[in-house]
Parts: sequence; C-alpha cells; structure tokens
Amino acid sequence: MGGELLLIDEVHKYPNWSRELKLIYDGFPKMQVLFTSSSALDLYRGESDLSRRLVTQFLHGMSFREFLYINYDYDFKVLKLADILHHQGEATKQITAEIKVLPLFKEYLNSGYFPFANSGNSADFGMKFSNSPKWGV
Repeated sequence: MGGELLLIDEVHKYPNWSRELKLIYDGFPKMQVLFTSSSALDLYRGESDLSRRLVTQFLHGMSFREFLYINYDYDFKVLKLADILHHQGEATKQITAEIKVLPLFKEYLNSGYFPFANSGNSADFGMKFSNSPKWGV
C-alpha cells in the first residue's frame, strides 16, 4: 500500500519471522525495516539466512548516574569500585544531600534505561534511526 517503513518489536516471537522478513526484503526493495529482538542469537538462528541483509546495532542502556544527569542535570562523578568500598560514606552523603534516591531509582527502573525513553518527544526516537541502513536492529 505504499508504505516505506516497517517497525516490528520483538520479532523473534513471531512464527517463521526470518522467512517472512526475507520475503519482505526481497519483495519490497524500497521498504526500510527496523526490528527489535531481545535475543540477538535468534537473529542468526532463524530458518532463513538474513546475515547478508542484516545490520545489527546493540542499544545499551544508561546507568542510573547517566539517567540522573540527562533527565535532572545531576552531575555525580564516576566512582571506582575501590572508592565505593573504602569511602562509601562520603559518596552516600553527597548523593543523598542532593536527591531523594529511591523515587528517582524507581523512575529509572520503570522508564529510564534507554536514553530516549523520557525525552517527551517521540520525534527523538526517529532521529536515532534517521541515518540507519535499510535494515537495523
């Protein structure tokens, strides 16, 4: 029907997904297909070989510290494990003096892992993929 973009979330849950994607790729050469799969191995174990058509991008999530910086402009320094183990009281005092940790951590767990999750602008998501190839994960 003239579509130019197909977005599929958790493609590996769809029966015969690799065969269907290969048919879409071959039958609609102008169609851009972006799909997700929480199991990267499933992308290469499908019944149809997509390896020559597939560009894989792993989207790593933010740390809680990064979430606080991006969403609330709190700039806590990166701490080495040794510093945390030997001087945890100092870091704890600094952080708890500035923020209420538990409510913000709950927000992070609910929706803050991906950088664009709390952007408030759905166009931001499209910008992440504007320069992507025909296929992406």
